[in-house]
Amino acid sequence: MGKRASQYTMIEEFAAVRRRQWIATGIVIPVLLGAMFLVERDRKTPGGRVPVGYAVAGVVLVVGLLAFSLWNWRCPSCRAYLGRGLSPRFCRHCGQQLRE
Repeated sequence: MGKRASQYTMIEEFAAVRRRQWIATGIVIPVLLGAMFLVERDRKTPGGRVPVGYAVAGVVLVVGLLAFSLWNWRCPSCRAYLGRGLSPRFCRHCGQQLRE
């Protein structure tokens, strides 16, 4: 496999990494917003007590998304963490092109 072919393979692999990241974020954020709505609704009821389960579920979701991101958001070439950028063009560790 030539250098050009492997470059496109890395670009395709990074596209899959990016797609997984957006899907995970797209699932967790609406669920957290829905949980926040439920918490606010329950606070307005007589007694105003919010079940601890909401807080536990929120923490589990956030920690789960962070763990997934640490596992997923890596360069397909050197497996180094890509940092907090949303769409890097190159890996800052090995220089691999990630997007065209």
